[in-house]
Amino acid sequence: MGLVKKIFGEETPAPRTRKSMGQNDYLDLGEIAEQGGFAEDAASTFVKVGEVHKYEDLQAFTSYLYEGNMLILDFGAVMSDEFQLKRITNDLRKLAADVGGDIAGIGASTILVTPTGIKVDRKKVRAVHH
Repeated sequence: MGLVKKIFGEETPAPRTRKSMGQNDYLDLGEIAEQGGFAEDAASTFVKVGEVHKYEDLQAFTSYLYEGNMLILDFGAVMSDEFQLKRITNDLRKLAADVGGDIAGIGASTILVTPTGIKVDRKKVRAVHH
């Protein structure tokens, strides 16, 4: 059984190749979820995405990490406040260490924080061009 069929079920149409996809073609993930295409109940770990607008926002995200979920946090709103930015990043480092996880910048204003047992490989994966 193909990987796509395992993920989306038997009635999923064959995947389109890159050549057959038009510029405006896309998969509507909301529609797939409504049709029962994702087994959310079967997942034990989630990737949570959040935005940090002030230092106090961190408290809302800590429980996600302690529950074993990963966090992708956009802190672009506090980039101009160096003191607050340093305080936030220091506390996120402490949080990652406390749960036995890892932390890494994944963009100019985005941080990935992982739970216990998940480390971030800091080497970028490069596509091989022939």
